[in-house]
Amino acid sequence: MSTVLLCKAIREELEVIVKDLYQSNDTRRDREQVFKAPRIINGYVPPRGNENEIIPYIIVRPSELNTVTENGMNYDVVAVSLIIATYGEQEGDYEQSVVVLDRIINYFRERPVLKDLYRMQPNVKWLIPDEQPDPIWFAMLDLRWEMPTAQENLEDDGYAE
Repeated sequence: MSTVLLCKAIREELEVIVKDLYQSNDTRRDREQVFKAPRIINGYVPPRGNENEIIPYIIVRPSELNTVTENGMNYDVVAVSLIIATYGEQEGDYEQSVVVLDRIINYFRERPVLKDLYRMQPNVKWLIPDEQPDPIWFAMLDLRWEMPTAQENLEDDGYAE
């Protein structure tokens, strides 16, 4: 299996998960008017001009891989990091990042199998850093996914008795 394909599948699911989560990135507008769903970004934020143009967003990228062996069979556990950025100048606006975290976690807990190939492990870790670049609010979410891996071929080499 491919880590790249796993991340692609997660990005596709995120499009569904957050499509109806809207947030204004301009506090001069009435909060009932122009809103947008978080943009899903592969890997890293593209070179920036005005960061407000791409916020809110969710970055998806692989961060670690470990191979696990159980009963003579191997599988990989891939850690995928999601970096969530929301915008807000009001007290408590960090909560918008928490809403996104909760939505993603609950969705994948209810549907832990992705594309019939990947299984999310139940342990979830998220972090909201103390230092935040006001008025942007960041949250990080680490999900671990089990993924099949190539197995050693133990065919008869013709030398065994």
